[in-house]
Amino acid sequence: MNKEHTALPLWATILINLACTALGLLAYHYYAMHSLEARDKRLQERITGDIATLAQQTIDRIAGEREKSEQAAVAKALQLERLAGAIYSAHGLRTDIAVYLAEQGKLPQHLDDLQYPPDWLPNQHLEHIRLRRNGAIELQLRKTSGLDGIVHLTPHIQGEYSMITGWDCTSADFAFIQQAVPDCRHTGSPEKPPHTP
Repeated sequence: MNKEHTALPLWATILINLACTALGLLAYHYYAMHSLEARDKRLQERITGDIATLAQQTIDRIAGEREKSEQAAVAKALQLERLAGAIYSAHGLRTDIAVYLAEQGKLPQHLDDLQYPPDWLPNQHLEHIRLRRNGAIELQLRKTSGLDGIVHLTPHIQGEYSMITGWDCTSADFAFIQQAVPDCRHTGSPEKPPHTP
């Protein structure tokens, strides 16, 4: 038997070619879209993860800064309280110096002139207290209290009546002294004690 090949009509060939091309395009489009969607999803997950990580890092940094700021504020308040306490603890000594001057007509030169022991310290943050010839009280604060420095309490003396009319409170070492005791002031440079022969 003889088989004859019958040729497909042209329109059928074109139609088959178009169908094959459309199927190929659909398959490519599906593959490409699926790949792009998967890539976009991975990218979105990475971006979301990066944003979450950055957000957490920012939150941690802000919390750390806040904690440091709070610690610094507490440390500063503690410094101010200790400095004020040390200065105010010498109030009785100032009164005794004024009484001594009124009664004796001269200034005490040492703590024992006022019946104080030489190592007398009215406050735990004081390293030592010295009297100067001009009647000034020198308060040396302890390094261990976080206050390494000196405060001078210097009397205003009205000579003809042998009386103290007020006190200057100064320090070259504590720039924040006025925050601790409003009547005190920072002198800006280290004070030298008066020369004592």
